[in-house]
Amino acid sequence: MKICGVIAEYNPLHLGHVRHLALARRASGADALVVVMSGPFVQRGEPAIADPVVRAQWAVGAGADLVLELPAAYACHGAQLFARGAVGLLDGLGCISCFCFGCETPDLSQLMPVARLLMAEPEAFKARLRYELSRGASYPRARQLALTPILGEAAASLMTQANNVLALEYLQACLHLGSRLEPLPVARVGDGYRQRQIESSLPSATGIRAALAAGHMPDGLPLPVRRALEKSPGIFPSQMGPLIRWALLTASDQALADLPDMGEGLHLRLKAAARSAVDYAGILEAAATRRYSQTRIQRALLHCLLAMNQKDTELLRCQHPLFVRPLAMGDQGRRLLSLIGRSSTLPLIVHPARYCPDGMPAQRLWAINQRAWTLYALLAGRPDGWAYETRLTPLPPWPAD
Repeated sequence: MKICGVIAEYNPLHLGHVRHLALARRASGADALVVVMSGPFVQRGEPAIADPVVRAQWAVGAGADLVLELPAAYACHGAQLFARGAVGLLDGLGCISCFCFGCETPDLSQLMPVARLLMAEPEAFKARLRYELSRGASYPRARQLALTPILGEAAASLMTQANNVLALEYLQACLHLGSRLEPLPVARVGDGYRQRQIESSLPSATGIRAALAAGHMPDGLPLPVRRALEKSPGIFPSQMGPLIRWALLTASDQALADLPDMGEGLHLRLKAAARSAVDYAGILEAAATRRYSQTRIQRALLHCLLAMNQKDTELLRCQHPLFVRPLAMGDQGRRLLSLIGRSSTLPLIVHPARYCPDGMPAQRLWAINQRAWTLYALLAGRPDGWAYETRLTPLPPWPAD
């Protein structure tokens, strides 16, 4: 059986995603599609608009055979660790031969040289990167400027498009892991990834969420997704405001400084923002700068709620995800789970309440995952939990250095 992997968030699933699943099956010639999907929270540091099981069921209805959860610690990090976690999970299953992703430039001959350079980080690149950062450029912009004198403007321009950036991280993850997965890029069409105004029959998830937040039901949604969102408009980042203010105001300066990706006084900006702002949007506005994008601030705020720290980030950089957790499956799902059970070295968690992680790294990642589910249950007003256990699991402390 040939199996193709897909990496997604489906926040929410729209017609562009349905198209991508069909293209993935066609381009790979696969007998089955396995999707690795973000769980309660997505890569921008926001709560997903619908809970993971519902979004996974949407994906199965759209053509996926099995949907697995990308552990929360990876799902709510920047593009590099998001990609390493997702590619690492597909690679660790032991039965996936390829993975298909959408991007603006679906040409490996253009993407791979950039991915190899970013992976190698030659001294000329690092020196220019440091220089641009010292001038106040954001990290994505600094990388683009550092690439230009080495590979040229055309190659560097790939970094200006959101899905190309993620595609390059997927390719770097393959190189980093020594993965045998075959990358299969396909063209992304329709509205731009970050485009909030809907202008085509294939709107972006960003545009769809903006319309839903404004009280409008947009076009571009499969009927089951439309019906679900008509019954419940979903969860939005603004609902995290009170929890975030409480977490920031009660945390010590040292605890905030130890959050992932902190630096140059960002933790102090966050605490000052919590004192001056009264809601989520106000905190973002007060803390964000040209150097620190709103998305980076959003992830920092979520890391605070999940009690993550820099040691957790170091862990994510050096190994695969440590468990496999199915969210939904189609007719072939049980057969695929049986195959994964034989081919994967990772524990397959069918009954989360019975899972006992072995070793500190697995315990930390599992506890972060459970905190993410619990936090989402609170935001959704469902303190009784879901089909998956959502009790608050204390994070075991890392051993002292």
